[in-house]
Amino acid sequence: ASLTLLFVTAALYILLLLIYSTISQMRPTEIIRSIHDHTLAARKRQLPIIERTRRSPALPAAPAVAVAAPREGFVVGYDLDAMAKAIDRAAEPVEVILLLPIGSYVAFHDPIAEVRGRAGAEVVARMVPDAIHIDQARALENDPAYGIEQIETIAWRSISDAQQNPSPGLVAIRNLRDILARWLADPDDRDETATVAIIYPDNAMSYLLAALESLAVVASQSMQHQVYAEIARTVALTFDRLPPEQRRRAEELVLRGLAGLGDHILTMELDDALTTLARVLEQARCADTAAAVREARAGLATSIGKLNSRSTRVPNAG
Repeated sequence: ASLTLLFVTAALYILLLLIYSTISQMRPTEIIRSIHDHTLAARKRQLPIIERTRRSPALPAAPAVAVAAPREGFVVGYDLDAMAKAIDRAAEPVEVILLLPIGSYVAFHDPIAEVRGRAGAEVVARMVPDAIHIDQARALENDPAYGIEQIETIAWRSISDAQQNPSPGLVAIRNLRDILARWLADPDDRDETATVAIIYPDNAMSYLLAALESLAVVASQSMQHQVYAEIARTVALTFDRLPPEQRRRAEELVLRGLAGLGDHILTMELDDALTTLARVLEQARCADTAAAVREARAGLATSIGKLNSRSTRVPNAG
């Protein structure tokens, strides 16, 4: 009897442990962290495509042959070897311009690629559709943008009026910042002359910045000042490490986000974040954007100590 009681007690303990572990793994924090890790792994698996391809065409003036999607679905991969062999067999220089990054949705006969060249382009164009893998579902294994989208979706629902819970939103933004920082730390020492004549539109960083921009919109809608401040801090902390193209995208994020700033109350946290962001932009010689941030902050500051509503918080906002 004592042995039976011992086994029953042990079984109950293990059952409770499993229940606790399951509940813990369902917490937004744990889910976001898991997606964070899978997104970083997906980017590493995607790097061979980035390293083998180019970002800009070498034959911009050559005649182009359009390639249409043979079916609808998501682009889940490219057979670079097959494309490279077809390019090598062409009589004259030919390049394949892929129009969509992995993870993009295409409908039947959407433009999906172009083949540029004066001779042999049509032959290469005929084989390109077979080298583009299209499926009905995205795969996080090699699609980091899909991971970014999942984190954004969790944060959006949490921040919005649907839940009004800033905590998961803040966790999501901080994980996005960590992903961005890790991507920026990867050295880009690719030799363009050693790559195949295929242009791939790598959009991972732009996609992440777009996610932050989207979350700034919903933070203004739900008046979550701490979320807006966290986004401003993210831009300020990573701005000096961004490549030129992404710096321009980050400036656009900041300027467009200012359109909704008037919905917030200028808390000390938001005030500090905006002041820091303006200082970073000034140091980076982005004077116009820095001035816009300072002007917006000053406009919102005029509401301090006065009774206001969302519609009257910023003078002459209407």
